[in-house]
Amino acid sequence: AFMSGKSSKLYWKNYALRRFLRIYPLFVIALFFYGFLSFIGLKTVIDKLIDIPLHMLLIRGESIFWSIPVEFKYYFVSPLIMWICHKFLNWDKIKLAIFFVLLIFASIIIEFIYKLPLVSTIRFFPIFLVGTVISIYEIIERKEVIQAIKPVYFNLLGIIAGMLILITVPYYFEKIFGFKIEFYASTFYLPYAILWGLILLAAKYGKGIIKTILELKLLRFIGSISFSIYLFHIPFLEFVKGIGLHSDMKIYLFFLLTIIFSTFSFLFIERPLSKIRIYSKNITEKDLVTKNGISKG
Repeated sequence: AFMSGKSSKLYWKNYALRRFLRIYPLFVIALFFYGFLSFIGLKTVIDKLIDIPLHMLLIRGESIFWSIPVEFKYYFVSPLIMWICHKFLNWDKIKLAIFFVLLIFASIIIEFIYKLPLVSTIRFFPIFLVGTVISIYEIIERKEVIQAIKPVYFNLLGIIAGMLILITVPYYFEKIFGFKIEFYASTFYLPYAILWGLILLAAKYGKGIIKTILELKLLRFIGSISFSIYLFHIPFLEFVKGIGLHSDMKIYLFFLLTIIFSTFSFLFIERPLSKIRIYSKNITEKDLVTKNGISKG
């Protein structure tokens, strides 16, 4: 927005609104849903009434809700980072590189010293910042330069990154090397972020197996409803664990129930909310899309 001249009060109002509606309403619904289940006697993460407002205020994040405060707060830190890049660094590649390296290592040092809580966005800065760096690089670098890199190189890097991630799955790692490593520690946030960044680049600019897999319609559909799946899958998991079915049947029933529920959640909650916009009195929806780059999806 800063580079293209699309930055305006209306643009940022819509940015904030869209980010808020993308996460917060469904997040609150999930909190009350889990609270209701606890009220009727089913054990959930929301086992006390006070848990709901504490989660809503983003000062607590237990079980699946840990990632919501982290991601939600970064949505509103990100524009400030972009403003610094525009106002003080003038999108200079060397200055940007120094700035982001300092930010990443400062967050690592702060986490190492203070052992930040799980809901701290600073703790996960390396992950978010790698994604931000990739997006900035795509903007400031000419398309011809990126496209001049042969897709096979992106494919190769993506495959290597994917294999390294698979190897660090605890079960496989112990089988291969004979000992355990705690890969969930914050020490590995930056390496994982880089590896996933390479996979995303392979999916976008490569022409190999990673791009083919990630473009499958089924996976794209699952991606569309993934937020609902993430928030609501646990009750269905607990339900199928408690019924008298063969274990193989339980997993299929779990996926079926979760996907059906999440599809309805997406269609009737997420998608309608994603279409809400703030419009200027003198600007039509078409003008808003054209002038401010706000997509209709």
